[in-house]
Amino acid sequence: MFLARARPQTADAIVRDLGSDDPRVRVATAGHAPGVVGDDRGEVRARVVEALARALKDAHQAVRGAAALALADLDADEALPALLEAVDDDEASVRELAVTALGEIGDPRAHDRVQRALRDSLPEVRFQAIVAFPRIARAAGVAHEIWGALSAGLEDDDALVRGRAAEACAELADGEELPATVADRLARVVRDDEQPHDARVAAAIALGESGDARCRPVLLAVLRGEIQESDPRRLQAVYEIVGELRLEEARPLLHAASFGLRARFGDPSRRAAALIALIRLGDRRAIDFVLAELEARGWERRVAALGVVARTSLVEARSRVLAMRADPMTADAAADVLAQLDGEPRPTS
Repeated sequence: MFLARARPQTADAIVRDLGSDDPRVRVATAGHAPGVVGDDRGEVRARVVEALARALKDAHQAVRGAAALALADLDADEALPALLEAVDDDEASVRELAVTALGEIGDPRAHDRVQRALRDSLPEVRFQAIVAFPRIARAAGVAHEIWGALSAGLEDDDALVRGRAAEACAELADGEELPATVADRLARVVRDDEQPHDARVAAAIALGESGDARCRPVLLAVLRGEIQESDPRRLQAVYEIVGELRLEEARPLLHAASFGLRARFGDPSRRAAALIALIRLGDRRAIDFVLAELEARGWERRVAALGVVARTSLVEARSRVLAMRADPMTADAAADVLAQLDGEPRPTS
């Protein structure tokens, strides 16, 4: 009869089980290792990290991959030399996880290896290199290299890599104008109907974050439902950019998302995002609706309306927000929003 092996609870047990003859035990042990280390910064951590670094040379690829992932969870810069070697592993899955770990650790000494991984033969490795490179390049003091790496990623043969490069562009844009080459490549992705929807939406968000109106066709297609977007973060970004860019042609679509039957019984976060966009368009119906919601009977609705006020800095709501400080259910949230409306820092305890 098979008896399940007990989960290792100590550094001794981790070291022992990483030496087991059974690769399944070694894989499971690597997965348990970060939990055993916890917040320890002394001998327990040192012994476990050393054992995991050795496991990066295990004969079984799944063990090597699990060890790389555990070292990522531990933010184990002590294991950097072993992880740098693992980036050259024969198995793509191990290279991918080693690059993931290097990105989590963010040590500038990993710059050259991760930069090389941007050109790896396997798209999974290139994907993780796109994720890791911006952080490592900043740590290495060569942030100017990031846009070149992302620009190349936008023309990768693999759709997922192109999509991840577009997402990274959106994360970096943050209201700033994009380099012309990057913006033009993003615009080509947006226009290309043959591109996967994920890549087109990510590219449109990146352009929108930088104020480039070439994002418009895809953003409107998402609002119309012609492009199905299930990621709530992306969907919220689409709505917010539509408001920030003052896309008037989106107003009827935003009204449907804010006041239609689906809005009433659908995803509340989507409704909130649509209301935010409408308020940025100066829509009177949306403003009046949010003002009324601040006095709704249910405290959940009042708090949701506070969130919209906070995101739009709706000064017209100030007196109603002030009144909400008298209600214990909304007092703290109202105080935060008031501080924001008044341009004052909220004290922290």
